[in-house]
Amino acid sequence: MIQNDNFFSSPSFCLINDNFANLEEHFTNLNLKEVDGFLFDLGISSYQLDEESRGFSYRLDSPLDMRINQEEKIKAEDIINNYSSEKLADIFYYYGEERKARLIAKKICY
Repeated sequence: MIQNDNFFSSPSFCLINDNFANLEEHFTNLNLKEVDGFLFDLGISSYQLDEESRGFSYRLDSPLDMRINQEEKIKAEDIINNYSSEKLADIFYYYGEERKARLIAKKICY
């Protein structure tokens, strides 16, 4: 049985906590040639959205956290308060598909 911060494994089951882009690397490291199936966590739970301390709500007065994985260091408030208008606009446009990304970022920064 293999255990570390990124995955849990047994002879017939393996949990990997990582980006999909690194899946092939994990297959190589675990010497896997084929698998019988996958189980992916692709969503967000209502608990994460409803919990005030998680910082996802617009209606609650709580810190702007928004981390799905609480072990991540950077919070949304760090990004909003420290990134340039251009960098914020890129995030809103590319990840949020927001057409008015530049205008929104400009209003946040000025």
